[in-house]
Amino acid sequence: MARYGETSFPPETIKKWVVDADKEGFSIRFHAIGDGAIRLAIDAYEEAQKANGKRDSRHSVEHIEGFSR
Repeated sequence: MARYGETSFPPETIKKWVVDADKEGFSIRFHAIGDGAIRLAIDAYEEAQKANGKRDSRHSVEHIEGFSR
């Protein structure tokens, strides 16, 4: 999954946590450095929206830094 670097937990676990937290009404913030981390955050938010429906969740990606090549 990650284009560069590694995650501390498997991406599917992170996505599940995001879906579960979103279902409970939490706003989630990722601190993401690197294209893979940014993509994981966006994918997790998308999965949460598909599973739980649209709402004013205000999820965000903080300290975003991509690596373009």
